[in-house]
Amino acid sequence: MSIEIRRDDWRTLRQQIVDGFASAIESGVLLPGERLPSTRTVAEGLKVSRGVVLLAYELLMARGYITGKEGSGTFVARRVQARQAPSADPVAPAATVDLVPGRCVMRGFPLVTWRSAWRQASHSPPRHTAPNLGLPGLRQAIRRRVEFTRGHPQGYQTAVCATLKDSLRVVLDALAPGAAVAVAQPMPLSLCRALAATGRPLLPFDAEDTASPAVPEEAGAIVVLTESRYLTSRTASDAWRDGLTAWHHRTGGAVVEVNLDGATRPANAHIPSLLAHVPAPHAGLVGDFTALLSTEMPLSYMVVPSSAAPLVESQIVIRDLRPTALHQQVLQRMLADGSVRRRAATLARLNEHAATLAGEAFAGTPYAAVSPPAFDGAFAVRLPAEIPAARAVPPAKAAGVRVSTFAGHGFGPPRDNGLVLHVNHLDDDDARAALHTVAGVCRDLARVAGTAAPAA
Repeated sequence: MSIEIRRDDWRTLRQQIVDGFASAIESGVLLPGERLPSTRTVAEGLKVSRGVVLLAYELLMARGYITGKEGSGTFVARRVQARQAPSADPVAPAATVDLVPGRCVMRGFPLVTWRSAWRQASHSPPRHTAPNLGLPGLRQAIRRRVEFTRGHPQGYQTAVCATLKDSLRVVLDALAPGAAVAVAQPMPLSLCRALAATGRPLLPFDAEDTASPAVPEEAGAIVVLTESRYLTSRTASDAWRDGLTAWHHRTGGAVVEVNLDGATRPANAHIPSLLAHVPAPHAGLVGDFTALLSTEMPLSYMVVPSSAAPLVESQIVIRDLRPTALHQQVLQRMLADGSVRRRAATLARLNEHAATLAGEAFAGTPYAAVSPPAFDGAFAVRLPAEIPAARAVPPAKAAGVRVSTFAGHGFGPPRDNGLVLHVNHLDDDDARAALHTVAGVCRDLARVAGTAAPAA
Protein backbone atom coordinates (compact mmCIF):
# COMPACT_ATOMS: atom_id res chain seq x y z
CA MET A 1 0.00 0.00 0.00
CA SER A 2 1.03 3.63 -0.38
CA ILE A 3 0.32 6.56 1.87
CA GLU A 4 0.48 10.08 0.51
CA ILE A 5 1.46 13.05 2.61
CA ARG A 6 1.45 16.70 1.62
CA ARG A 7 3.64 19.34 3.15
CA ASP A 8 1.00 22.02 2.50
CA ASP A 9 -1.79 20.06 4.24
CA TRP A 10 -3.24 21.72 7.37
CA ARG A 11 -2.84 18.40 9.18
CA THR A 12 0.47 17.50 10.75
CA LEU A 13 2.62 14.78 9.17
CA ARG A 14 1.77 12.49 12.08
CA GLN A 15 -1.96 12.98 11.58
CA GLN A 16 -1.71 12.36 7.83
CA ILE A 17 0.07 9.05 8.49
CA VAL A 18 -2.55 8.06 11.07
CA ASP A 19 -5.40 8.94 8.69
CA GLY A 20 -3.74 7.05 5.83
CA PHE A 21 -3.32 3.81 7.75
CA ALA A 22 -6.76 4.10 9.39
CA SER A 23 -8.42 4.55 5.99
CA ALA A 24 -6.56 1.58 4.53
CA ILE A 25 -7.56 -0.64 7.45
CA GLU A 26 -11.21 0.44 7.42
CA SER A 27 -11.53 -0.01 3.66
CA GLY A 28 -9.97 -3.50 3.72
CA VAL A 29 -6.78 -2.61 1.86
CA LEU A 30 -4.95 -3.80 4.96
CA LEU A 31 -6.48 -6.98 6.36
CA PRO A 32 -6.73 -8.09 10.01
CA GLY A 33 -3.52 -9.83 11.07
CA GLU A 34 -1.51 -8.34 8.21
CA ARG A 35 1.96 -7.21 9.19
CA LEU A 36 2.77 -3.52 8.80
CA PRO A 37 6.09 -2.20 7.55
CA SER A 38 8.55 -1.13 10.22
CA THR A 39 8.61 2.46 11.36
CA ARG A 40 12.05 2.85 9.78
CA THR A 41 10.76 1.64 6.42
CA VAL A 42 7.74 3.96 6.53
CA ALA A 43 9.93 6.91 7.54
CA GLU A 44 12.35 6.30 4.67
CA GLY A 45 9.52 5.88 2.17
CA LEU A 46 7.72 9.07 3.22
CA LYS A 47 10.95 11.01 3.85
CA VAL A 48 9.98 11.93 7.39
CA SER A 49 11.70 11.35 10.71
CA ARG A 50 11.24 7.99 12.37
CA GLY A 51 9.95 9.76 15.50
CA VAL A 52 6.93 11.05 13.56
CA VAL A 53 6.08 7.51 12.44
CA LEU A 54 6.57 6.13 15.94
CA LEU A 55 4.06 8.65 17.30
CA ALA A 56 1.63 7.78 14.49
CA TYR A 57 1.89 4.08 15.29
CA GLU A 58 1.30 4.80 18.97
CA LEU A 59 -1.87 6.69 18.11
CA LEU A 60 -3.09 3.89 15.84
CA MET A 61 -2.42 1.38 18.60
CA ALA A 62 -4.23 3.52 21.18
CA ARG A 63 -7.24 3.73 18.86
CA GLY A 64 -7.35 -0.04 18.37
CA TYR A 65 -6.28 -0.18 14.72
CA ILE A 66 -3.02 -2.05 15.22
CA THR A 67 -1.32 -4.27 17.77
CA GLY A 68 2.27 -5.19 18.33
CA LYS A 69 4.76 -6.97 20.52
CA GLU A 70 8.39 -6.10 20.98
CA GLY A 71 10.51 -8.20 18.66
CA SER A 72 7.53 -9.55 16.71
CA GLY A 73 6.48 -6.57 14.63
CA THR A 74 3.26 -4.57 14.23
CA PHE A 75 0.02 -6.02 12.85
CA VAL A 76 -3.47 -4.91 11.91
CA ALA A 77 -5.76 -5.62 14.83
CA ARG A 78 -8.01 -8.67 14.49
CA ARG A 79 -11.12 -6.63 15.28
CA VAL A 80 -11.30 -3.06 14.08
CA GLN A 81 -14.50 -1.10 14.62
CA ALA A 82 -15.03 0.69 11.34
CA ARG A 83 -16.45 4.15 11.29
CA GLN A 84 -20.20 3.94 10.86
CA ALA A 85 -22.06 5.95 8.29
CA PRO A 86 -24.46 8.55 9.67
CA SER A 87 -27.72 6.91 10.70
CA ALA A 88 -31.22 8.14 11.27
CA ASP A 89 -30.77 7.73 15.01
CA PRO A 90 -31.32 11.21 16.49
CA VAL A 91 -28.91 10.49 19.35
CA ALA A 92 -25.47 11.75 18.31
CA PRO A 93 -22.31 9.96 19.44
CA ALA A 94 -20.43 11.33 22.43
CA ALA A 95 -18.07 14.19 21.73
CA THR A 96 -14.38 13.33 21.85
CA VAL A 97 -12.87 16.83 21.82
CA ASP A 98 -14.28 19.51 24.11
CA LEU A 99 -13.98 23.12 22.91
CA VAL A 100 -16.36 24.53 25.53
CA PRO A 101 -14.55 27.13 27.69
CA GLY A 102 -13.70 26.25 31.25
CA ARG A 103 -11.20 23.44 30.76
CA CYS A 104 -7.98 23.38 32.77
CA VAL A 105 -4.93 24.53 30.80
CA MET A 106 -1.86 22.61 31.90
CA ARG A 107 0.37 23.71 29.03
CA GLY A 108 3.16 25.85 30.43
CA PHE A 109 1.89 25.40 33.98
CA PRO A 110 4.59 26.32 36.57
CA LEU A 111 4.51 22.84 38.09
CA VAL A 112 7.88 23.12 39.84
CA THR A 113 6.88 26.36 41.54
CA TRP A 114 3.43 24.98 42.34
CA ARG A 115 4.89 21.91 44.05
CA SER A 116 7.45 23.99 45.88
CA ALA A 117 4.75 26.35 47.19
CA TRP A 118 2.70 23.43 48.48
CA ARG A 119 5.75 21.76 50.00
CA GLN A 120 6.79 24.90 51.85
CA ALA A 121 3.24 25.71 52.96
CA SER A 122 2.69 22.20 54.33
CA HIS A 123 6.14 21.80 55.89
CA SER A 124 4.67 22.34 59.33
CA PRO A 125 1.08 22.68 60.57
CA PRO A 126 -0.16 26.29 60.93
CA ARG A 127 0.35 27.58 64.45
CA HIS A 128 -2.58 29.97 64.37
CA THR A 129 -5.96 30.17 62.69
CA ALA A 130 -5.91 32.57 59.77
CA PRO A 131 -7.61 35.93 60.49
CA ASN A 132 -11.21 36.17 59.36
CA LEU A 133 -10.37 38.46 56.43
CA GLY A 134 -7.36 36.36 55.42
CA LEU A 135 -3.63 36.15 56.04
CA PRO A 136 -2.14 39.68 56.10
CA GLY A 137 0.65 38.67 53.71
CA LEU A 138 -1.81 37.26 51.17
CA ARG A 139 -4.11 40.26 51.42
CA GLN A 140 -1.16 42.55 50.84
CA ALA A 141 0.02 40.49 47.85
CA ILE A 142 -3.47 40.57 46.31
CA ARG A 143 -3.71 44.30 46.96
CA ARG A 144 -0.41 44.86 45.13
CA ARG A 145 -1.60 42.71 42.22
CA VAL A 146 -4.91 44.59 41.92
CA GLU A 147 -3.16 47.92 42.40
CA PHE A 148 -0.73 47.12 39.58
CA THR A 149 -3.37 45.90 37.11
CA ARG A 150 -6.46 47.94 38.06
CA GLY A 151 -5.58 50.49 40.72
CA HIS A 152 -6.62 50.32 44.37
CA PRO A 153 -8.10 53.62 45.65
CA GLN A 154 -7.99 54.70 49.26
CA GLY A 155 -10.86 53.75 51.54
CA TYR A 156 -10.99 50.08 50.55
CA GLN A 157 -9.88 46.86 52.21
CA THR A 158 -8.97 43.50 50.73
CA ALA A 159 -10.42 40.26 52.09
CA VAL A 160 -10.27 36.65 50.96
CA CYS A 161 -13.12 34.19 50.68
CA ALA A 162 -13.60 30.57 49.68
CA THR A 163 -15.07 30.83 46.15
CA LEU A 164 -16.11 33.43 43.62
CA LYS A 165 -19.82 32.74 44.24
CA ASP A 166 -19.23 33.30 47.97
CA SER A 167 -17.44 36.58 47.37
CA LEU A 168 -20.19 37.79 45.06
CA ARG A 169 -22.89 36.91 47.57
CA VAL A 170 -21.08 38.58 50.48
CA VAL A 171 -20.35 41.80 48.56
CA LEU A 172 -23.87 42.05 47.14
CA ASP A 173 -25.36 41.50 50.61
CA ALA A 174 -23.11 44.20 52.02
CA LEU A 175 -23.71 46.80 49.30
CA ALA A 176 -27.25 46.04 48.04
CA PRO A 177 -29.10 43.62 50.35
CA GLY A 178 -31.99 41.86 48.64
CA ALA A 179 -31.79 43.93 45.45
CA ALA A 180 -32.21 42.61 41.93
CA VAL A 181 -28.90 42.47 40.05
CA ALA A 182 -28.31 43.68 36.51
CA VAL A 183 -25.63 41.58 34.79
CA ALA A 184 -23.72 42.58 31.70
CA GLN A 185 -23.61 39.84 29.08
CA PRO A 186 -21.97 37.92 27.49
CA MET A 187 -19.89 36.65 30.40
CA PRO A 188 -17.65 33.69 31.24
CA LEU A 189 -19.30 30.44 32.24
CA SER A 190 -17.66 30.59 35.67
CA LEU A 191 -19.28 33.96 36.34
CA CYS A 192 -22.66 32.72 35.08
CA ARG A 193 -22.53 29.89 37.60
CA ALA A 194 -21.39 32.15 40.42
CA LEU A 195 -24.19 34.65 39.76
CA ALA A 196 -26.82 31.93 39.52
CA ALA A 197 -25.71 30.66 42.93
CA THR A 198 -26.36 34.02 44.62
CA GLY A 199 -30.12 33.43 44.54
CA ARG A 200 -30.76 37.03 43.42
CA PRO A 201 -33.13 38.04 40.61
CA LEU A 202 -30.83 38.54 37.62
CA LEU A 203 -31.62 41.13 34.95
CA PRO A 204 -29.42 40.71 31.86
CA PHE A 205 -28.41 43.63 29.67
CA ASP A 206 -26.04 43.99 26.75
CA ALA A 207 -22.60 45.30 27.68
CA GLU A 208 -22.33 47.39 24.52
CA ASP A 209 -19.63 50.01 24.92
CA THR A 210 -21.77 53.15 24.84
CA ALA A 211 -22.01 56.23 27.04
CA SER A 212 -25.50 55.12 28.14
CA PRO A 213 -25.47 51.43 29.16
CA ALA A 214 -29.00 50.02 28.99
CA VAL A 215 -29.14 48.96 32.64
CA PRO A 216 -32.62 47.84 33.75
CA GLU A 217 -34.08 50.56 35.97
CA GLU A 218 -35.45 48.09 38.53
CA ALA A 219 -31.94 46.85 39.34
CA GLY A 220 -30.47 47.80 42.71
CA ALA A 221 -26.97 46.60 41.80
CA ILE A 222 -24.97 45.93 38.69
CA VAL A 223 -22.26 43.32 38.06
CA VAL A 224 -19.82 43.99 35.23
CA LEU A 225 -16.52 42.61 34.01
CA THR A 226 -13.47 44.82 34.19
CA GLU A 227 -13.01 44.39 30.43
CA SER A 228 -16.52 45.66 29.62
CA ARG A 229 -17.49 43.35 26.74
CA TYR A 230 -16.39 39.74 27.00
CA LEU A 231 -15.29 38.01 23.78
CA THR A 232 -14.50 41.17 21.86
CA SER A 233 -11.31 43.08 21.12
CA ARG A 234 -12.74 46.20 22.74
CA THR A 235 -12.06 47.38 26.26
CA ALA A 236 -14.14 49.58 28.52
CA SER A 237 -14.00 53.18 27.39
CA ASP A 238 -14.08 56.18 29.68
CA ALA A 239 -17.51 57.06 28.24
CA TRP A 240 -18.87 53.64 29.22
CA ARG A 241 -17.46 54.00 32.74
CA ASP A 242 -18.95 57.47 32.99
CA GLY A 243 -22.29 55.98 31.93
CA LEU A 244 -22.18 53.46 34.79
CA THR A 245 -21.26 56.23 37.20
CA ALA A 246 -24.20 58.28 35.95
CA TRP A 247 -26.47 55.25 36.46
CA HIS A 248 -25.28 55.02 40.08
CA HIS A 249 -25.88 58.74 40.73
CA ARG A 250 -29.34 58.48 39.17
CA THR A 251 -30.48 55.34 41.01
CA GLY A 252 -28.18 55.00 44.02
CA GLY A 253 -27.46 51.40 42.94
CA ALA A 254 -24.28 49.54 43.82
CA VAL A 255 -21.60 48.63 41.24
CA VAL A 256 -19.71 45.36 41.65
CA GLU A 257 -16.79 44.80 39.33
CA VAL A 258 -15.51 41.29 38.56
CA ASN A 259 -11.80 40.95 37.86
CA LEU A 260 -11.07 37.38 36.77
CA ASP A 261 -7.31 37.46 36.52
CA GLY A 262 -6.00 35.70 33.44
CA ALA A 263 -3.86 36.21 30.37
CA THR A 264 -2.55 39.74 29.98
CA ARG A 265 -3.14 41.72 26.81
CA PRO A 266 -1.60 45.12 26.12
CA ALA A 267 -5.12 46.51 25.64
CA ASN A 268 -6.39 45.40 29.05
CA ALA A 269 -3.25 45.23 31.18
CA HIS A 270 -3.93 48.43 33.11
CA ILE A 271 -7.66 49.17 32.84
CA PRO A 272 -8.54 51.43 35.77
CA SER A 273 -11.03 49.92 38.19
CA LEU A 274 -14.54 51.28 38.52
CA LEU A 275 -13.71 51.77 42.20
CA ALA A 276 -12.11 55.03 41.14
CA HIS A 277 -15.35 56.21 39.49
CA VAL A 278 -18.12 55.20 41.91
CA PRO A 279 -18.16 56.54 45.50
CA ALA A 280 -16.66 54.11 48.04
CA PRO A 281 -19.76 53.03 49.97
CA HIS A 282 -21.45 51.86 46.76
CA ALA A 283 -18.73 49.97 44.86
CA GLY A 284 -16.80 46.75 45.30
CA LEU A 285 -14.61 44.36 43.37
CA VAL A 286 -14.42 40.57 43.45
CA GLY A 287 -12.06 38.22 41.67
CA ASP A 288 -10.15 34.96 41.67
CA PHE A 289 -7.20 33.27 39.98
CA THR A 290 -8.95 30.23 38.50
CA ALA A 291 -8.44 31.32 34.87
CA LEU A 292 -4.80 32.10 35.64
CA LEU A 293 -3.79 29.02 37.61
CA SER A 294 -6.13 26.69 35.69
CA THR A 295 -7.22 24.97 38.85
CA GLU A 296 -10.28 25.13 41.06
CA MET A 297 -8.41 26.48 44.08
CA PRO A 298 -11.11 27.37 46.64
CA LEU A 299 -9.94 30.94 47.12
CA SER A 300 -11.27 34.26 45.86
CA TYR A 301 -10.91 37.85 47.01
CA MET A 302 -12.94 40.98 47.60
CA VAL A 303 -12.05 44.68 47.60
CA VAL A 304 -14.72 46.37 49.69
CA PRO A 305 -15.29 49.81 51.24
CA SER A 306 -13.64 50.03 54.66
CA SER A 307 -17.04 50.93 56.12
CA ALA A 308 -18.42 47.57 54.90
CA ALA A 309 -15.48 45.48 56.13
CA PRO A 310 -17.04 44.62 59.55
CA LEU A 311 -20.21 43.33 57.84
CA VAL A 312 -18.15 41.39 55.33
CA GLU A 313 -16.09 39.84 58.11
CA SER A 314 -19.17 38.78 60.05
CA GLN A 315 -20.66 37.14 56.96
CA ILE A 316 -17.43 35.23 56.32
CA VAL A 317 -17.48 33.91 59.89
CA ILE A 318 -21.21 33.14 60.09
CA ARG A 319 -21.26 31.31 56.76
CA ASP A 320 -17.86 29.68 57.35
CA LEU A 321 -16.41 30.99 54.10
CA ARG A 322 -12.76 31.23 55.14
CA PRO A 323 -10.29 29.48 52.82
CA THR A 324 -7.90 27.09 54.53
CA ALA A 325 -4.63 28.56 55.78
CA LEU A 326 -2.78 26.11 53.52
CA HIS A 327 -4.47 27.42 50.35
CA GLN A 328 -3.79 30.98 51.44
CA GLN A 329 -0.10 30.29 52.02
CA VAL A 330 0.28 28.61 48.62
CA LEU A 331 -1.25 31.53 46.74
CA GLN A 332 0.72 34.03 48.80
CA ARG A 333 3.99 32.35 47.81
CA MET A 334 3.07 32.20 44.12
CA LEU A 335 2.13 35.87 44.11
CA ALA A 336 5.26 36.85 45.99
CA ASP A 337 7.77 35.02 43.78
CA GLY A 338 6.30 36.28 40.49
CA SER A 339 4.78 32.96 39.40
CA VAL A 340 1.35 34.51 38.88
CA ARG A 341 2.76 37.31 36.74
CA ARG A 342 4.79 34.88 34.62
CA ARG A 343 1.81 32.57 34.24
CA ALA A 344 -0.25 35.48 32.88
CA ALA A 345 2.44 36.07 30.25
CA THR A 346 2.49 32.37 29.34
CA LEU A 347 -1.28 32.30 28.85
CA ALA A 348 -1.01 35.42 26.70
CA ARG A 349 1.37 33.57 24.39
CA LEU A 350 -0.99 30.59 24.27
CA ASN A 351 -3.80 32.97 23.35
CA GLU A 352 -1.76 34.40 20.50
CA HIS A 353 -1.12 30.89 19.22
CA ALA A 354 -4.80 29.99 19.55
CA ALA A 355 -5.68 33.06 17.50
CA THR A 356 -3.30 31.88 14.77
CA LEU A 357 -4.80 28.38 14.73
CA ALA A 358 -8.34 29.77 14.59
CA GLY A 359 -7.40 32.18 11.81
CA GLU A 360 -5.95 29.32 9.75
CA ALA A 361 -8.99 27.10 10.30
CA PHE A 362 -11.57 29.75 9.40
CA ALA A 363 -9.58 31.35 6.58
CA GLY A 364 -11.93 29.73 4.06
CA THR A 365 -15.05 31.05 5.77
CA PRO A 366 -15.06 34.82 5.13
CA TYR A 367 -18.52 35.18 6.67
CA ALA A 368 -17.21 33.99 10.07
CA ALA A 369 -15.58 36.70 12.20
CA VAL A 370 -13.11 35.36 14.79
CA SER A 371 -12.49 37.51 17.87
CA PRO A 372 -9.18 37.59 19.77
CA PRO A 373 -9.09 35.26 22.81
CA ALA A 374 -10.26 36.78 26.09
CA PHE A 375 -8.41 36.64 29.42
CA ASP A 376 -9.56 33.02 29.93
CA GLY A 377 -8.57 31.90 26.42
CA ALA A 378 -12.14 31.75 25.07
CA PHE A 379 -12.82 33.28 21.66
CA ALA A 380 -15.90 33.82 19.55
CA VAL A 381 -16.69 32.87 15.98
CA ARG A 382 -19.50 35.24 15.01
CA LEU A 383 -21.80 34.07 12.24
CA PRO A 384 -24.36 35.88 10.08
CA ALA A 385 -28.01 35.65 11.03
CA GLU A 386 -28.64 33.20 8.17
CA ILE A 387 -26.54 30.63 10.05
CA PRO A 388 -27.94 30.27 13.60
CA ALA A 389 -25.08 29.10 15.80
CA ALA A 390 -27.28 26.50 17.50
CA ARG A 391 -27.51 24.62 14.20
CA ALA A 392 -23.75 24.00 14.27
CA VAL A 393 -23.83 22.20 17.62
CA PRO A 394 -25.39 18.82 16.56
CA PRO A 395 -23.25 18.24 13.44
CA ALA A 396 -20.11 19.30 15.32
CA LYS A 397 -20.96 16.84 18.07
CA ALA A 398 -21.63 14.13 15.51
CA ALA A 399 -18.15 14.80 14.14
CA GLY A 400 -16.65 14.42 17.60
CA VAL A 401 -16.35 18.05 18.71
CA ARG A 402 -18.31 19.71 21.52
CA VAL A 403 -18.91 23.45 21.13
CA SER A 404 -20.89 26.17 22.88
CA THR A 405 -22.76 29.25 21.67
CA PHE A 406 -23.40 32.72 23.04
CA ALA A 407 -26.68 31.44 24.43
CA GLY A 408 -24.79 29.72 27.23
CA HIS A 409 -22.90 32.84 28.28
CA GLY A 410 -25.65 34.92 29.84
CA PHE A 411 -29.14 34.92 31.31
CA GLY A 412 -31.20 36.26 28.43
CA PRO A 413 -31.45 36.14 24.64
CA PRO A 414 -27.92 36.74 23.29
CA ARG A 415 -27.24 39.79 21.18
CA ASP A 416 -24.51 37.95 19.29
CA ASN A 417 -24.91 34.93 17.04
CA GLY A 418 -21.89 32.68 17.09
CA LEU A 419 -19.84 29.93 18.66
CA VAL A 420 -17.69 30.31 21.76
CA LEU A 421 -14.59 28.08 21.67
CA HIS A 422 -11.47 27.31 23.69
CA VAL A 423 -8.42 25.31 22.56
CA ASN A 424 -5.56 26.20 24.91
CA HIS A 425 -5.96 22.91 26.79
CA LEU A 426 -5.30 20.88 23.62
CA ASP A 427 -2.11 20.03 21.81
CA ASP A 428 -1.69 21.57 18.38
CA ASP A 429 -2.75 18.48 16.44
CA ASP A 430 -6.04 18.08 18.29
CA ALA A 431 -6.72 21.83 18.27
CA ARG A 432 -6.15 22.11 14.51
CA ALA A 433 -8.26 19.06 13.74
CA ALA A 434 -11.14 20.22 15.96
CA LEU A 435 -11.11 23.79 14.61
CA HIS A 436 -11.06 22.61 11.00
CA THR A 437 -13.96 20.28 11.80
CA VAL A 438 -15.99 23.17 13.20
CA ALA A 439 -15.05 25.38 10.25
CA GLY A 440 -16.20 22.63 7.90
CA VAL A 441 -19.54 22.44 9.71
CA CYS A 442 -19.95 26.20 9.32
CA ARG A 443 -19.16 25.99 5.61
CA ASP A 444 -21.72 23.21 5.14
CA LEU A 445 -24.37 25.30 6.91
CA ALA A 446 -23.43 28.32 4.81
CA ARG A 447 -23.86 26.35 1.59
CA VAL A 448 -27.30 25.21 2.69
CA ALA A 449 -28.25 28.78 3.62
CA GLY A 450 -26.65 30.24 0.48
CA THR A 451 -24.60 32.61 2.64
CA ALA A 452 -21.61 34.52 1.38
CA ALA A 453 -21.94 37.75 3.36
CA PRO A 454 -19.54 38.58 6.20
CA ALA A 455 -20.68 38.07 9.79
CA ALA A 456 -22.08 41.08 11.60
